[in-house]
Amino acid sequence: MEEYIASFPENTQKILIEVCEAIRSVVPEGTEELLAYGMPTFKYKKTWCILRHGIII
Repeated sequence: MEEYIASFPENTQKILIEVCEAIRSVVPEGTEELLAYGMPTFKYKKTWCILRHGIII
């Protein structure tokens, strides 16, 4: 996920880092972080949280 975030301008990187940190602070232990279809994704069991164009889906 770090490579994905690094591909954005610095001001956008700061926002993405804050969003990821906020998500990490509330997801259950065992949540995976990965890129799915080129988008940062948090996966817990069968539940997905995908960051797409600044929107969490």
